[in-house]
Amino acid sequence: MPDEVKKEEKKVLGLSLNNFSVAILGSILTMTVACFIWWLNYRSPSLVVKPSDVIIFKGDNNKVGILIIYIENQGSDKAESVNCIVSFNGGTINEVKTMPSYFDTNVTINNSNSEARIILKMLNSGETCSVSLLLADIDNIKNQPTITVRGAGVNGTVWSSQERKDLISIAFNMAIVLVIGYSLIIVWYVYRNYKLGIAITELRKSQSAAMPATVAIEPMESPLLD
Repeated sequence: MPDEVKKEEKKVLGLSLNNFSVAILGSILTMTVACFIWWLNYRSPSLVVKPSDVIIFKGDNNKVGILIIYIENQGSDKAESVNCIVSFNGGTINEVKTMPSYFDTNVTINNSNSEARIILKMLNSGETCSVSLLLADIDNIKNQPTITVRGAGVNGTVWSSQERKDLISIAFNMAIVLVIGYSLIIVWYVYRNYKLGIAITELRKSQSAAMPATVAIEPMESPLLD
């Protein structure tokens, strides 16, 4: 009697159920770990300073400029003792204003009027403090201002408009690379299992063809028994 034909295993996208389950569980585990790491980083203050370009106003006798910077807490926890320093190489800082007015701030300008220090007692999550600096002697400013920001246990980051564009471009390109790479892996798995299925089918056909035919022999009645 020929061997019984084994029941074919169900497949999804060319993968057996076991392999497909392993792939899905691996993807879920990877995403879970990535989300947990992101959550750990998110559960902390994140100070970001976004400066604008200097706006220049020309008068009849002088030329003044205004620089506006935004101090943001993009984290999920409050930032305490936020200290922001803005310094110029050339030019003078005549006046500094902070908004909104309800922030508990302390503003000082050094004796040479080249550096301003802005101290915020606390900056809650999602809050933004805008700082406006009135500048004089614009023609003597040799380069962009130097800006630093830090709080209790956290160092801030200064973002320019070009850096924001570069970061968005890098993130977009990385997402495209990941999608293409994952798609290629899926295609490779499907193609490999497809070729393997064809090879197994051909092997079974060749084995079936090589098996000898079974001939049923019926007993013959002997005439001597009559």
